Amino acid sequence: MDLTRKWIYSAIALSMIALAVGAVACSDDDDDGGDVVSTSTASGVEGASEQLCNDLDDLQTAIDGVEELSSASTLEEAQTAIAAVQTAWDDAKSSAEAFEQAKATALATAVENLGDTIQNISGSDSLGDAQADVSAAADEVAAARTDLSAAADCG
Repeated sequence: MDLTRKWIYSAIALSMIALAVGAVACSDDDDDGGDVVSTSTASGVEGASEQLCNDLDDLQTAIDGVEELSSASTLEEAQTAIAAVQTAWDDAKSSAEAFEQAKATALATAVENLGDTIQNISGSDSLGDAQADVSAAADEVAAARTDLSAAADCG
């Protein structure tokens, strides 16, 4: 098998990986049902998601560069193109890890907020007096769990 075909097969495999990761990471799996998530947690997840999507776009651009190689391309051009794919892949991998970490952090923060909400109920209050706060904190946990479950494709 000649070098150009080997690079093209590698590029196709990387494209398939990038599309699979991109479909999961950049899909709109938000049900827009008014999920309660703290602003700082949501912005961390959104920022990580945006970075991952940008890095996946960069990976696709690098893959396109490999796919543009022809029989007239030099070995140096092929090496440069595959180095660009490797760099973009490393960036996307790091962004995917940061995205998953942000999702896990969002759930941990939500659980902590729920515990704090329950702990902060004064001894003279009934649960009914604090029900709205407890319910909102529980909704935050449920939303963060749903987001993490969807990101992990738990079904």
